[in-house]
Amino acid sequence: MQGRPVKLIFYDDKSDPAEAIKLTRRLATVDRVDFLFSPYGSELTAAVASVIEELGVPTAASIVATLAPWKGKNAKWMTQFSSTAPLYLMGSVDLAIERAEAKNIAILYEDTPFPIGVADGLRARAKERGLKIAMDEKYDKALTDWSPLVSKARSLGAEFLAGGGYYPAAVGITRAAAGIGYRLKLLALVVGAADPKFVKDLGILAEGVAGSDIWLPSVKTRGFVVEGATIANEDFVRSYKEEFKRDPEYWSAAGYGAGQLLAQAVNDSLKRARKVDRNLTRDFLFNFSGETIYGDYGVVKLGQPDAGMQVRKQHFVIQWQKGKKEVVWPRELASAEPWIGWPR
Repeated sequence: MQGRPVKLIFYDDKSDPAEAIKLTRRLATVDRVDFLFSPYGSELTAAVASVIEELGVPTAASIVATLAPWKGKNAKWMTQFSSTAPLYLMGSVDLAIERAEAKNIAILYEDTPFPIGVADGLRARAKERGLKIAMDEKYDKALTDWSPLVSKARSLGAEFLAGGGYYPAAVGITRAAAGIGYRLKLLALVVGAADPKFVKDLGILAEGVAGSDIWLPSVKTRGFVVEGATIANEDFVRSYKEEFKRDPEYWSAAGYGAGQLLAQAVNDSLKRARKVDRNLTRDFLFNFSGETIYGDYGVVKLGQPDAGMQVRKQHFVIQWQKGKKEVVWPRELASAEPWIGWPR
């Protein structure tokens, strides 16, 4: 950065909150890093949030959808780069009402922070739009048989089923619904329904299943100016494919975009103070509002109860159609008309 070498230090937290806390403290106190990327996911980021605040290290939380680290916490050092969990499937409610003409919804969700947030958004939008909630039920993350829950949703007459958790749930709920012959006006699931593996693993059953995507390789977003040139989303996609010989997924785009944001924050500090100043780096993260390759970025400002929480990033409702992931909502960004009715 501005002629200065950058050293990247990373450790494997083994997806364990205690390990993530220990390693975050090590990065800050032993390695004495100038800034941090958060761990992957809501659970681990929520676990390390208090350590980041205690040690005062500017941090971009690249993949975290829960509001827990920011809601009412008056955070001062970490900002949320990705979108919030309540927004993930909100658009599917609008789609179910306006295009599928669904009269009610069954909300099924894993009892962990991210899926709880998704369910909160579904519940709020359903109430706002006057969609009857036929079922609203959480399940343990160790669950492997979704048939009883899906059977209950059908017995209650739910026309629209939404929620889930992670990849196993998306596959499990879809198979369970098909296994009992459940016909729905719309089936919308996180986060596995957006994974390319979903259509490979489920084949024809994936057709017509909707999900949520926060980024796509085809989206025409523009990032920051680097050495006089704007690094757009298409530039990131091309570079990624050249390096890894495959298309990037949203988590890669989020990491890259958060890296761009942190680089700009550090460059801003170098320009203003001729050194990497943690306070100046932090201020940029909280004050910047604009477009990145990942989409819009903007957070609640310092000094507010929800400081650092993302307020600008939006979602697309996607649907598998003929083996291809199509954007079907919002209308103005749609790449295809939505298919109503599942299974196909």
